[in-house]
Amino acid sequence: MAHRRYSIGMDKVGKSTLQKFMPLRQLGRSHLSDLVRQAELVNASAGKVIFETGAKSGAVFFLLSGEVVLWDGRKTRKQIKADDKEAEWELTARYPEGFSCVAHTTCRLVKLDKGLLDVALTLDQSTGMEVTDIGLQQAAGVSMGEKHGDWLAGLLQAKAFRRLPPTTLQVLFGNMNELHVKAGKYIIRQGERGDYYYLIKRGRCEVLRGNRDGDRTQFKIAELKTGDSFGEEALISNYKRNASVRVVTNSVLMSLHKKFFGEMLKPPLLRWIPKARARKMVHRGDAFWVDVRQEKEHKDNAVDGSINIPLFMLRLRADLLDRKSKYIVYCDSGRLSAVGTFLLNERGVQAYCLHGGLKSLQRMS
Repeated sequence: MAHRRYSIGMDKVGKSTLQKFMPLRQLGRSHLSDLVRQAELVNASAGKVIFETGAKSGAVFFLLSGEVVLWDGRKTRKQIKADDKEAEWELTARYPEGFSCVAHTTCRLVKLDKGLLDVALTLDQSTGMEVTDIGLQQAAGVSMGEKHGDWLAGLLQAKAFRRLPPTTLQVLFGNMNELHVKAGKYIIRQGERGDYYYLIKRGRCEVLRGNRDGDRTQFKIAELKTGDSFGEEALISNYKRNASVRVVTNSVLMSLHKKFFGEMLKPPLLRWIPKARARKMVHRGDAFWVDVRQEKEHKDNAVDGSINIPLFMLRLRADLLDRKSKYIVYCDSGRLSAVGTFLLNERGVQAYCLHGGLKSLQRMS
């Protein structure tokens, strides 16, 4: 089959466009608006591949104009035109597995992330309510904490939540609490024990670090915005907080207690890999080593060919890693690399934590 050659259009996809399709037309306005921000317009000329059999793109496509052919690589073929009744649904709705899609004529399609669509549908059905206009709610004296619909806007921006099954996300959503925090307030302080994980629903925070716990001289090491999260390091490593977080603007945060964090969010984002399998993946070229120790430790003793990104720099450098590649994260024992693995998966990078750390890998040599 020909290589995929569709292109992403520059035009924006509007609500009225998404409302042509099922089950998008059933979504509340706030949830539909969140999907509009994520939707992409796709252009494909005749003969070009939209998706292939067995491909795991994580995307769904809706046909706006033109005609496509679905086929299983053998005999079964199905032609669908944009004005067909079947085109009201995403293209694999009735042919879910084993089919490829090729443009029969010049086509325009809408592309959506399947995970985001699942999240939107799940939360829309589970909340049973809709947020229309924040200003109207405030004028009516309704607290933002009393409505849930607008929360999806922040939720869909957090890559961590895109990795979760909709059912898990629904339960997780029900156990998060909304916090309205004024500018200047500290959410966590360096040296304290950690009890909560936080997601910024709206606003900005800054990460500050002193030379030691309780040090009044602090240095800003990062700034966090809507959709970012923090507080996971202490919950995963069982260490004290290694930095402070202070709110820069009046903000709305969502907090999750460490109990629910450990039960629902940590397992799918912290994936362990045994040393033998890790070595095979790297040997085959399927993965790369990432060392999250300090630079001096890496120079003194490291796995050949490993990338060194100290843990405290991982938030800033995660975007430099290739999303199509896989990474195996290590430190001496596995404790720091567990945090690093979670942070990378949280940001959409495919990462695994080396079980037992560098010491166990070297014992195997």
